[in-house]
Amino acid sequence: MQSLKKLPILALALLPLTGCVVYPNRPPPPYAQAYWVPGHFGPWGVWHRGHWR
Repeated sequence: MQSLKKLPILALALLPLTGCVVYPNRPPPPYAQAYWVPGHFGPWGVWHRGHWR
């Protein structure tokens, strides 16, 4: 019964952690006209991680 009383307190304590989004660090662009291409599958179905183009 004690654990059931503490459950709402625990839920409220963990609530701020649920919206945390961490974005990966990107390397700096190699030149001024470069743009970031997110990870994608290529024409042959092979995964390509994000890169500058």
